[in-house]
Amino acid sequence: PEYKELNKRAQKADELEKINSQLSTELLETKEHLETTKNRLEEEIRLLRELLRLERIRKYGPKSEILNNGQLELLLHNFLEYLKEHCKHWFVENLCP
Repeated sequence: PEYKELNKRAQKADELEKINSQLSTELLETKEHLETTKNRLEEEIRLLRELLRLERIRKYGPKSEILNNGQLELLLHNFLEYLKEHCKHWFVENLCP
């Protein structure tokens, strides 16, 4: 009886060890996948920020690089308000569905 019980416990320990090994492998793979995804997204964000910077330079000139985001948003808002007032017809035709 004791031998059977010890044998069962040894088998159970082996099964648990296999499960632990499988989970460790899956966890490592998931961690690597997340790290790869994180790096890809960080690079994508960096590229999008650079595109935004270049677009601001194109639209507002080289001095736009010294403006902070709030100033740029205000500039854009004021520009759109100007368009609405002075170019209503064009604005409606081109920017409104």
